[in-house]
Amino acid sequence: MDQELQWDMISEVLIRTPLDTLDTCKKVCNGWKELIYDSTFFPFYLERRGTLFGFFVQDILKNEHVSEFVGVGEAGCCINQSWLQSGKIVASSNEGIVCCVRRRNREWWIGKPATEQWTEIPNPQLIGHETVGVAIIVSKLKPLRFKIVRLSEMEMDGFLDVEYACEIFDSKTWDWIRTRSVYLHYHESLDDFDQPAITVGEFVYWKTSSNNVLAFHASQGNFDKFPLPQTDGRLVEYQGGLGFCCSTPDGNVRLWLTSCRDNYEWRRKMDVNLRVVEQSFTHPRLVGFCNTSTPFVVAMDEAIFFDVEDESFTNKKIDFDLRSARQFFQFRSDVEPVEFRSSGSLN
Repeated sequence: MDQELQWDMISEVLIRTPLDTLDTCKKVCNGWKELIYDSTFFPFYLERRGTLFGFFVQDILKNEHVSEFVGVGEAGCCINQSWLQSGKIVASSNEGIVCCVRRRNREWWIGKPATEQWTEIPNPQLIGHETVGVAIIVSKLKPLRFKIVRLSEMEMDGFLDVEYACEIFDSKTWDWIRTRSVYLHYHESLDDFDQPAITVGEFVYWKTSSNNVLAFHASQGNFDKFPLPQTDGRLVEYQGGLGFCCSTPDGNVRLWLTSCRDNYEWRRKMDVNLRVVEQSFTHPRLVGFCNTSTPFVVAMDEAIFFDVEDESFTNKKIDFDLRSARQFFQFRSDVEPVEFRSSGSLN
């Protein structure tokens, strides 16, 4: 069979595949994974399956959090934005589930925005301590199984180290348990507000203020720490893995990749030239990737989906209050309802 014809047939099968099954298909072989993340396959899948993909953009205005969903295509129109006014997003997932807090962190909620389903979960045991990092890990959609990882700042241990307590909420037990703590030098802290966690499988990654990455393996409860390849950059998810974007001396944006399989050795993936975007928009910032060759860029009150291959782009206006936004939560979702254990509702 002609190889091109073979890939066309595989594409037709994958386009009809539900979201959770599509993620499993990525593990079949590198060819399937590259096809699924390809910039030509991506928009067809979203349209055919009615899948939402984009980023929640969030910032603080007058001590209140302001959020907006910016989706590929018309996806943003499919989410009721009114619920964003009632809480603060603290974590999102590529399975359509997000975690938010309300009433000055005194209420914790889990929800699926695409279906407007929300339910309240118990508060963490250490609710009185400041939250410095949150992540959500969704292991299954039917039935829904997820974990929420929360780090909170405790107190200095001696003169040099600060204790960060770790709690995990498990949807199976519907309760929080406290696991082992991690200790950082008092000069080093988590950049969770400017850089939300990146979740890759069972691993959660936070950027620290000392240009390191704090890694947490949720199943084993172990922490690890490793250096970034350069300073002054941003962690991103790229093709289901961990990436890091930073500026180059010639004005490009360099993408680095790493994984636990590589013992967290960074390798250079590519340089992205934003010259075309810079000619049309003020101070563009690359903050994420939609697929292999489509970075998500923000510039003042514009959100831009930039195609690196042909240097074309589509742009969308966002709330002017978000012109200096610092938090960007990648989000992907189908529109199938889920079942939560609790029967609460968001008012």
